[in-house]
Amino acid sequence: MDRKIDTHTWYAVGGFLLTILVIVGIILLTSRKTSDQAELDNADRSMASVETVDVAVNIETFPFEVVVTAGGNFPNGCTKVSDIRTIRTDNTFFTAIEQQNDIDSVCTQALVPFQEIFTLEVVELPAGQYDIDVNGIRNTFVLPIDNTLEFESLK
Repeated sequence: MDRKIDTHTWYAVGGFLLTILVIVGIILLTSRKTSDQAELDNADRSMASVETVDVAVNIETFPFEVVVTAGGNFPNGCTKVSDIRTIRTDNTFFTAIEQQNDIDSVCTQALVPFQEIFTLEVVELPAGQYDIDVNGIRNTFVLPIDNTLEFESLK
């Protein structure tokens, strides 16, 4: 007995299978994560606990350089600094030090001291007193003269 399947049926079955393949492919592609995405998903992010903020103005270079040293304690051995961002509003620099804790790791449950050293962008600022706020801990520094690179043209 010779059974034949008409062309219309083949197209319908093929179209159905192709649709299923496309859907499965889309699901697989969108659910795949990079290692960076997986690390972010397994991380608990928060503001670092800063206890000290020291500021040093290097007046031996011009333009002056302002170096900030912030210190504190991480809550455990799996926590590390994930980001440092600074913005300036008027005469105050606000710095956020963010920490990241890998929630999938087994960690020591003891405080771990940390220290972060970074510079502030102070080129083109006028002389005066400035404040630095790092995660709520404040300090001040003074630029003794204008920190500008402008030179008077020679006549």
